[in-house]
Order: sequence, then structure tokens, then C-alpha cells
Amino acid sequence: MVTHHKGLKTCKLVFYLFILVYACAIFYLSYSVTIWEDEAYTLNTTSLSLGKVITESYHFEAQPPVYFLLCALWRLINPEIYFARLLSAIFIAFSAFIIYKISRLFTSKNLSRWVIIVFLLNPFTVWASIEIRLYALVVFLSAISLYYFIQYLLTLDKKHLFNLLLASLIGLYVQYFFAFIIIAYVIIYLLYRGIKPTIIFILYFIPVLILFMPNLYMMGSNISNAQSQGVGYTLLQRLTVVLNSFQNVLFGINVIVDKTTLRWLVRILFIVSFAYPIMLMNRQKTKESETLKKAVTIFVLVILVVLTIYTTVVLLTGIKFNNRYLAIVYPVIMLLFLMFDFYNSKIRTIAFSGITVYFIALLVLKYSVPVKTYDYESLAGFLKSIENPNEPIIFNSRTNSAPFEYYYTGKNQIVKIPDSMRFSHEGFQVFLRDTNDVKSILENTLTTKQSVIIVNDNMIGYPENLKLNLQQLSEYLTKNYTITYDTAFYGRSNRLSLYIRRLENKPRTVDLVTF
Repeated sequence: MVTHHKGLKTCKLVFYLFILVYACAIFYLSYSVTIWEDEAYTLNTTSLSLGKVITESYHFEAQPPVYFLLCALWRLINPEIYFARLLSAIFIAFSAFIIYKISRLFTSKNLSRWVIIVFLLNPFTVWASIEIRLYALVVFLSAISLYYFIQYLLTLDKKHLFNLLLASLIGLYVQYFFAFIIIAYVIIYLLYRGIKPTIIFILYFIPVLILFMPNLYMMGSNISNAQSQGVGYTLLQRLTVVLNSFQNVLFGINVIVDKTTLRWLVRILFIVSFAYPIMLMNRQKTKESETLKKAVTIFVLVILVVLTIYTTVVLLTGIKFNNRYLAIVYPVIMLLFLMFDFYNSKIRTIAFSGITVYFIALLVLKYSVPVKTYDYESLAGFLKSIENPNEPIIFNSRTNSAPFEYYYTGKNQIVKIPDSMRFSHEGFQVFLRDTNDVKSILENTLTTKQSVIIVNDNMIGYPENLKLNLQQLSEYLTKNYTITYDTAFYGRSNRLSLYIRRLENKPRTVDLVTF
């Protein structure tokens, strides 16, 4: 008995040591990982007055404003990049606490701690915790809404219902998709409580719907602009994209470099690890197992309803779906690990330990190079080392110039072409249409400057509305300007490069006249 007590005390100590090390790692990543364009947009939006934050949230970010308002207020304390990321880390910490509380409703402290460990180590969690976007807040609101929904479903205590209504209202003002998980709750309530109680349950949501209605004015255009304009976005691709996102979120399979063998091995191992406890679940008939079985059934139903809604919406509208949209159901997905409680203690420890090692390996792979897309931080230092005084730096894309500006400390002017940005069918920028666009911009700049530096990525426009490609740009610059510097810059990135050129006007040729 004494040995058992010491073992529990050791497990508790190891768990809290893990939390401490994890917090330090997140703090380090918040400092070291470079921002990308979406985070730069958040920083730009949340640097404005609160009234303009609301306007930009709807018109540019295409989201309701609650997260951006919270982030703007948070950044009044400290405007630095790492501090903005800490807000997301705090939301993830709260999410872990709520997921632990949900787990404790159905299982032991030891297994609940294992669930928190795999939740925190999942690459999606780490990404959300160091992303200056709304997804960590969505995860938190999803977790807390699930907690109060389960509590109300089990106890019918009105205080849990009112907390659920509040969480739902805030969630809808953070992301439109939060409506899908509310629909899932209604369907599950119908299955467990019947028609009449469900009608009453729905009536309680009417104030939430009324308070959400101002969003409807902007929601239509926001969804329309998110639709893919690519002719290659087939129905089959639309059908599979949501399911692929589910496995990416649960397995972290998108982080794996290998596209075939290793990914299939991971799929098989995860499927077996979840399929076996489902078999055990149906065999066990104790009171505790029946309670956990009910919980797992609720989780599976929530996930299936949300995935079905997402698949239907993607099929009908053609919106460009992304892994991050599963944030609304992500805590529910991670709670599927409660099924491991049907294993015996030895197999359970082996399974959780294996998944822990796997997730740590994925994180090392993902963050060994602390660059999300292009290495804008190294680029800023490099350009500062080679630039001449009074030499403008021209970016062909605002998606590149936006994060670059947060690292550049030089004194030269940053010119963004084309000079337009909005949330539209074309994306966040108006693309260069042809070489005439480039000509007018460079001619206007080089009339007053001896040289310019031009920076572009390898895709002048998105593939679905490509207007000027890299080869056309390179041919035009080579023909019409003297290129005194030309390099592909990777920085710390091992996969994405930016092209840097120094341009000068070609010397004019003078015809000799014979007298």
C-alpha cells in the first residue's frame, strides 16, 4: 500500500515537472519562431484603435471581432510579438485545465493526466499556442462549452445551461463556425432527452441567436470570399479534405515528411490503438465502464455531426477548408483518448508513452528550424547588411512585406506592390497583372533613386488566378535593367526561398554622329 502511494506521488511529481518543462518550451518558441503573414495581419489589426479593430475584423480578417479586441487590449500591456503569442498560450493552458475537468467526470486522475500530456504535445496544440490568431481561444471556448453541455445533459442544472449559452455566444463572436458545434449539441440532446425537452433547449438559444444577428450582415460576403476560385477543386477533393484534416489534427500526420509508407504506418497504428479499446468497451459491463461508454459515445457523435456539417458546407460552397477550422471540435477529438481507459494499466502506459514519444518527435521535426514559412527575420538582417543608403526595398507581395516589417530595423523605404490589400476572392492582395505593372512601378522609383532592391517569392499570384509568373518577371527584369545582385535567400528555412535582386537602369546607348 505504501509502495502504491509512493508510485502515485511520483507520477504526480513527473506530471508537474512535465508541465513546467512544457511551459518553458512554449515560452522559448514564442520568442524564437518567426511570424508569418497571418500573424502579421493580426498584429496590424490589433495595433489600431478599438473601433477600427472591429471594422478590420469584419472587412479584412473576415471574422467576428472578440479575439481581435482581446488581443488589442492585451497588447496595450506589451506590444511585442512574443507577448501577443502568450495570450494564445494562456488560452491553451485554460483549455488543458477544462479538458482535465471533463476527463475527471469519467475517469481517474492518472489517465486524465495522460490525456492532458498528449493534448499539450499534439502539434496542433503547440501550433495554436504560438499562433497570433484566434484558434487557441476557439479551442478554449469549445472545451468550456463541451464541459457545460455534458454537465447540463447529466444533471439538468440550469446554471450549467446558462454557462453553455454564454460560452456559445462568445464563441459565435469569435468564429462563425462555432455554430456547428452548437448544432451538434442540439442533435445529441435530442437523442438523449427526446423531442419536447429539446424544443425547450432550443428556445433557450433564441437570445443567443438574436444577439448574434448583427454578424449576419457581414457573414455572407465573408463566406463568399472564402470560396475557392480554382477550377481544379473537384467534388472528390472537397469530400476528402475534411477527413484528411481530421487525421492531421488527431495524428499530426501532416507534419511527417514522408508522404507514403510512414504515414500509412502511423494511420494503421492509431486505428488499431483506438479500435481495440472499442472492442473492450463493448465487453465491460461495470458501472464505471458504462459511464465512460456514454461519454465516448457523446464525443464520437459530436465529432461525426461537425464533420458531416463541414463536409456538406465544403461540398455546397467550395470554401477552402483548412486544418485549423477543426479548432471548434479539437478538444472533443483529443478526449477520444479516454477510450484508453479500457486497456489494462500496462498496455495503457505503453500506448500513451508511445504516442508521447511520437508527438515529441513530430515537434522536434517541426520546430528544429523555427521558421513558419519564409525566414523574414534573417531576411531583414541580410538586407540591412547589403543595402545601400536611400535604396528602396520593393516587395512584389504584401503577404511578404507585412511580416518583414516587424523585423526590419533599417532606414530604407519599403515599397509594397501592388498597393492594395483586402479580403476578397483574389485573396489578400491584388496581383501584378503583367509586366506593364512592374514597368510603371520601377520607372517611377528609379527616376529618383540610383538603385532598388526587389524581393519576390516563387509565386507572383495564386495558381487559380495567376497573372504574372516568376519566369515572365525574371525575363523582363533581365532585359530592361542592370541586375548587379541576384540570389535566392533561404535564411534558416530549409524549404522556402525568396528572390533578391538589385536593379539599376541600363545605361543608354548614344549613337555616334559623323560630320
